[in-house]
Amino acid sequence: MCDAPTTSDEHVPPQCIFPKDAKYRVNLIKVPSCDEHNSKKSKSDEFLKFVLTAVGGMNELSGSIFGGSVMRSFDRRPHLIDTFTPDLQVIQVGELETGGFTLDAPRFELSIASIVRGLHFHKTEKNYLLKFPE
Repeated sequence: MCDAPTTSDEHVPPQCIFPKDAKYRVNLIKVPSCDEHNSKKSKSDEFLKFVLTAVGGMNELSGSIFGGSVMRSFDRRPHLIDTFTPDLQVIQVGELETGGFTLDAPRFELSIASIVRGLHFHKTEKNYLLKFPE
């Protein structure tokens, strides 16, 4: 992510997007990281987990993550619902009542860019310091 001194390791993709079941957290990739790009981006990682599990057509695994750790996060910190989905509306899709919201695209793209940079480093052992094209 940067040229700052390494202070920890970061999971790429973020560990939080995987179920807590140990069979899903085997051999996760770690890359060296500075504190700013690891611990300070945990809310963005949580946002990414929410978006990945909240989209329609969830499979059983993403549904269990959403119903588990995502909902526990909302229970512990109700303000996250307004933070992640400030324009949340109830919508009907066939027989299913669900919610619709506008995606915070820059925040989502930043999370994906962090993963791309981490995977690039894992593969090449070189930092990707260039800006991504707009």
